[in-house]
Amino acid sequence: VSFCSATMRARLLLRQFRQFAPQQRRWCAAACDPDEALVRAELAKRAHREVQIARRRRREADDELILFQSATAAGYLPRQGEGDETQRKRQSIDRFLTDRAEEILAQVAEQRLPDVDFALEVAPSRDLPQPIAGDGVFVKSGEIAAGTLLAFYPGSVYLPHEVRWLGGDGPLLERAGQPSHSHVIGRVGGVLIDGLWSGIEVPTSEFEVRETELQDILAARIEKENVTSEVGLKAARSDLESYCAGLASSSRRQPAVLVPEHVGIPERVRSQNPLAVGEMINHPPDGRPANVIGWPVDLDLDGKGLARVAPNAFGLRPQGLPAPGAPCPFTVVMVAACTLRPGDE
Repeated sequence: VSFCSATMRARLLLRQFRQFAPQQRRWCAAACDPDEALVRAELAKRAHREVQIARRRRREADDELILFQSATAAGYLPRQGEGDETQRKRQSIDRFLTDRAEEILAQVAEQRLPDVDFALEVAPSRDLPQPIAGDGVFVKSGEIAAGTLLAFYPGSVYLPHEVRWLGGDGPLLERAGQPSHSHVIGRVGGVLIDGLWSGIEVPTSEFEVRETELQDILAARIEKENVTSEVGLKAARSDLESYCAGLASSSRRQPAVLVPEHVGIPERVRSQNPLAVGEMINHPPDGRPANVIGWPVDLDLDGKGLARVAPNAFGLRPQGLPAPGAPCPFTVVMVAACTLRPGDE
């Protein structure tokens, strides 16, 4: 419904914009009020934006269909009582991809290569202009069927309340010593993953605070950002409390595994897990659809003994603990959107 509605609005806007004959448009350019020209320009922008939104929604629906078909083919059927039809389908996809990701990581933890019938390689991109594009990911051997999990997106993870409390992704990454946003992706809900790895060692005084200190910190922040609404005040307090609680939690301060074995060094990440190359996957050239789909996955690291081979780590770590941070369960996996063959980027 959303797709059809957006498409119809876009078509109506385009029809309004194109209803003038070429000579009439030339006349308007010379004789019409400048405000009318601005209105027409804005109308064209709106039409283009509506079309782009409609196309994106259609592509997202097509991608989810591919994933759902793969999930059901593997026996992950929708469960009754889990929300509406769309939610049940997405939960089937979640279970399917989470189990597959954990299965692969279990093999990595046993120092075995992932049990897949294909191989990937990182090499200079051939389809995008150099030197801007840099390296990309290619299918080295084997054929990858649509719906196949083919890569993990490794990197440092920043939680939504951390991003907000530290002033947004720009100030956060600046404090983390990361000058580039080129390999930062976002999950639904606001989780950010920096594929180039970064981190912040947070002083204890910043998160181990008494209630009176918390109130002072909150008051200073509210004054600085001129927050006046009750909703804004509650949101700021919630972010600060979550920020402090997260850094003081045992999962950050006393994790069973202090850091993943690869310690955030890309070469070691890929040596340990050859599928942990998602951050090197490029955007497709203009006019060509993406051939992989990113899907958020929450891993059971502690329960299944996978923490030491986790592809991701928390970007924020308490003072005194080693980089890159404690193993983080939140990741993104890349799934083939179509059949991929040797040589495909």
